[in-house]
Amino acid sequence: MNPNATRRAAAVGASASADSGTGPAPTPDRAGAGGGVEPTGAAVAGPPTLADHIDEARVLIDRLQPSEVLGPAQRNMLKVQLGIVLDKSATHPVLAIAYLDSVIARIDGCALRESPDTVAGQGGLGADFVTSCAAQQPIYRCLQGARSQLLKLHDERCA
Repeated sequence: MNPNATRRAAAVGASASADSGTGPAPTPDRAGAGGGVEPTGAAVAGPPTLADHIDEARVLIDRLQPSEVLGPAQRNMLKVQLGIVLDKSATHPVLAIAYLDSVIARIDGCALRESPDTVAGQGGLGADFVTSCAAQQPIYRCLQGARSQLLKLHDERCA
């Protein structure tokens, strides 16, 4: 019998006691923790959720160099609006989509016109807050993924 099999079973919640001969069950709190016991029984990651897309976009926005964003106020506004999107998604998905669309409009120049929008009125709301195509592209992809998730939420509610 594989000695790790007993440890793995204990790690995923099988009862183990000193009387069973398996010893106390390790309780890993992160991958690789618990004395080398592999985490088993962990949930298999599914497709990215709305929160996953928003979180990734926030990380990318945080990592922008000063030269890639109009200014700190614009960086903060993008992140605040993404927070509103998450807050409104549970109760008002249409409003969340509207907020998300306003964020997307501030980073869509490269995706739609192959260069950042640089003047007010160009491409909708005005100048893009993210001023580099290399920086816009991954954020734009995250936000389009978030928009897709919001549309699914809306469709599920209307069904």
